[in-house]
Amino acid sequence: MTAPEPSTLAVADLDESGQATYAVYADSAADWQWTDEELATTGWESPACLHTGSLALIRQPGGTRIEDPLAKAFEHVTVSIDPNVRPLLVPPAAYRERLPHWCTLADILRLSEDDLALLLPGVRPEEACDIRSAAGLVGTRSGGSSRRE
Repeated sequence: MTAPEPSTLAVADLDESGQATYAVYADSAADWQWTDEELATTGWESPACLHTGSLALIRQPGGTRIEDPLAKAFEHVTVSIDPNVRPLLVPPAAYRERLPHWCTLADILRLSEDDLALLLPGVRPEEACDIRSAAGLVGTRSGGSSRRE
């Protein structure tokens, strides 16, 4: 899909310990301004895997518009969702509100250590897998390692 608007630009900076901070340029970006008509023509059922998340899935009005085609694609396609929480742009509470529904749309849910802390405070990765079991596979990432449950 083409659009006259620019895509969102995120600039990451790593500190000495490897922790990232981000500057995100998202105002008037194309990433969440899709119409239902545009999304209907994208061929959601033909790929083997479909991945989405982050700002495209949470920012409105495009975020909720993506959910209907995801639900239809979920019947035929492996769907992967990475919430990739961006608290500078969207309050974590908005992600927490949508997460249970996203789990019903996803075969795979990927959570970073930071996402886990913001979405499910105090919950260990293996507990998150139990809580969000609607997604068939929950993967968590901690620094340089990954855990698959």
